[in-house]
Amino acid sequence: MENLYDTDFYTWCHQQAELIRQGRFNELDMDNLNEEVEDMGRARYRALESCLEQLFLHALKSQTQWKKDDLHEMDQWFRSWSISIGKKRVAILKELKKNPGLHNKLDEIFLTLTNIPENWPPTRCSANPTLSRLNAHGPTNKS
Repeated sequence: MENLYDTDFYTWCHQQAELIRQGRFNELDMDNLNEEVEDMGRARYRALESCLEQLFLHALKSQTQWKKDDLHEMDQWFRSWSISIGKKRVAILKELKKNPGLHNKLDEIFLTLTNIPENWPPTRCSANPTLSRLNAHGPTNKS
């Protein structure tokens, strides 16, 4: 069988799907198929990581906008950052709903994005970087 994986990925994907539908499992390109399935999982991880990174950046930027002298401009910036932060929260929640296995990766991603040591915060500190903190003031929260 010609290995289309390196020469025509699109056709290779459809070929592999057809082989699966027909139950011809012994003809599958298992090495590349395994790699692609693992890549799909890594892509979901990277999507969550990207959403969290954007949320953190926009939250930080929204805090610096309070130093503007022009109140009208400050109000525009505040609305813009609030909308952006809300959209990222929704995107994160959707990603986690579609991929619940990523819940246990939140602390890992947080620590990676912030470069905060794993043993921080100290055990006596009540702060803990979890999704509940991100979701506490989300767009659907009425409190």
